[in-house]
Amino acid sequence: MESGKMVKRIWWNGANGDESKSSKDGQHMVTLNEYHGDYDLDWVLLVDGNGKELERHNGRYIASIEWA
Repeated sequence: MESGKMVKRIWWNGANGDESKSSKDGQHMVTLNEYHGDYDLDWVLLVDGNGKELERHNGRYIASIEWA
């Protein structure tokens, strides 16, 4: 996954079936790719208006992404 792509909503398979998350007013969701030499980690971050990270969701467990 490419870093910096804007995300509208993510879905994953939770304990209660399909669950989703989207940003609220003053927040946005963005992708982050971390390269660790022989493997990558993909994240979707929920960030507030000041750039502070509020939540981090592992791309491995995301079932679907709706791009912004």
